[in-house]
Amino acid sequence: MKRLEKYFNSFKKSGLVLIDQGLVSGTSFTTGILLTRFLGLETYGAFILLWMVVIFGLSIAQALITKPLMSLEPKMDSVSSDKYLSALHGFQLGLSFLVILLSIIGLSILSLFGPFKEIDILSIVGLSIATGLIIAYDYYRKYFFLKNDLISPLITDAILTVLQLGGIIVLYFIGLLNIPNFLLMTSFNYLIVCSIGYAKNIKPTLKKEAVSKVIEEHYIFSKWLLGTVIAQWLGGNFFILCAGGILGVAAVGAVRIAQNVIGLTHVIFLAMENVVPISAAKAFKDGGRKKLFFFLKSISFQIGWVVMTILILISIFSPWILSLLYGEEFAAHSYILIGFCVIYLLVYIGYPLRFALRTLELTKPIFIAYVLGAIFSVIAAVPMLNYWGIYGLLIGLFATQLITQLVYVFSLWKIKKYYENHSLGTR
Repeated sequence: MKRLEKYFNSFKKSGLVLIDQGLVSGTSFTTGILLTRFLGLETYGAFILLWMVVIFGLSIAQALITKPLMSLEPKMDSVSSDKYLSALHGFQLGLSFLVILLSIIGLSILSLFGPFKEIDILSIVGLSIATGLIIAYDYYRKYFFLKNDLISPLITDAILTVLQLGGIIVLYFIGLLNIPNFLLMTSFNYLIVCSIGYAKNIKPTLKKEAVSKVIEEHYIFSKWLLGTVIAQWLGGNFFILCAGGILGVAAVGAVRIAQNVIGLTHVIFLAMENVVPISAAKAFKDGGRKKLFFFLKSISFQIGWVVMTILILISIFSPWILSLLYGEEFAAHSYILIGFCVIYLLVYIGYPLRFALRTLELTKPIFIAYVLGAIFSVIAAVPMLNYWGIYGLLIGLFATQLITQLVYVFSLWKIKKYYENHSLGTR
């Protein structure tokens, strides 16, 4: 009976997490469809180049705050946890404000160059505020999951879904849908859900001693992750940025609509990111390295067959999917969607490997992996895009992922061998 109750509670928890991530990914998915249909492929491609600023800012914040949070807090007692979370909340608010300020300055400079040339002031302000608020909201969501509160993120994400999709439709029908207005609307929507997250969170402290201690702890954990984020962003986006300059923003839009469809798998990936690191940290605390590896191996196989099935189905029905979602003229881009299905097999493999390294607090290999991927991207992007076009972009993204996962596997193999030799007294 107890075992049955345990499985029921586990299923209930997993179900709520998947529903929540379904809302998040579904909103992103539908937003991409609506913007492509309402604004056109070229304008959507220009928007995607701008949205990379949000992705970059969010990645920086996750390296500095939420990734250390998910691995460090589960190991603390309740008293230490409360002090830590209060100081971290203060740090998060300061970081969001700093990101908004730096984004305004940085985008103003970028507006003078390349594919970002002639960005208007409303887009700069809207994008900057949206970036800072999205970073803050990501922290609040992670806090809810950390405290096993699955209802609060479900409610706030539902509110965000209604506001975001409803706002796009309203702006379109009153003739005001464009990039600047969309970004300003997004900022307003995230301000609402951040207000809810703030109210339900531990009261922040800005005491210098407490915040400095948290910054120091996170620096020790994230000193490699922060460099990793920059390298990861380059490795994952440099090909797309170069494509905007070499192949045009319409090509960026074509790539993004394929990524938007494959983003359905992000329901699973993001659910893993919210839950698995916490469980992995607890497994390591209870049973050490062996229990950690057993847990990650088990969860990887359980989820892997679902991911594989989704990717196979998307590949088979890719022309029909693109025609249905975007229009018949987009069926010609089905080869891009099939290419991303192959790439995302490697993306999935990387998740449990990174969880293992982060739980062991060994983030240097992650840094090295992304640096190698970034170096490859910077060197290969221009010639591959010039020679092979979109195919060069797909091959380049696949190669970048392959380099990354090979470094992870080699690093974990070295760790395994070290422990084996150490236990035999042959260190």
